Amino acid sequence: VLVSIMIPIASFSYDQQSKFDLYAQSLPVTRKNIVGSKYILAIGSIFLGAILAYSVTFFSELLKGNKVVVNELLASNLIICAIGVIFSAIIIPLIYKFGVERARILLLIVVATPAVAISLIPESTTLLDKLSVVSVSITTIVVAIISVAISYFTSVKIYTAKDF
Repeated sequence: VLVSIMIPIASFSYDQQSKFDLYAQSLPVTRKNIVGSKYILAIGSIFLGAILAYSVTFFSELLKGNKVVVNELLASNLIICAIGVIFSAIIIPLIYKFGVERARILLLIVVATPAVAISLIPESTTLLDKLSVVSVSITTIVVAIISVAISYFTSVKIYTAKDF
């Protein structure tokens, strides 16, 4: 799922190389539509990646003869999917503001910071162990929806202010 975040980043890179933004200004689409298309691409690729990951995990567990707990598998997949959406919501405005190459460096910082912070928490006090999978799923989905909304409006503001 997290690999599918790279698809919209690659599309930004291709757009930059081909000077698509300049060409897009001659098309009968608004800048808001162009920004929206990147979010649709990002969220769509993440959901397709999640469906693929769910299917592979489900069938591999069946082939191994293990019991498949569909609710837990679905909930964990939703959490990972929501985290991917949150990372996309962070990176897309950064790409519009700083360009693809600088935003990739910033993405590494954005990904590394929570990873390091989580690794520093002792296992005995891990909050996630005390929470139910359902509550974590719902929380991450709500945070993802809010972050996409904020990110979208921020990206529209940045992209409409750009001169090509």
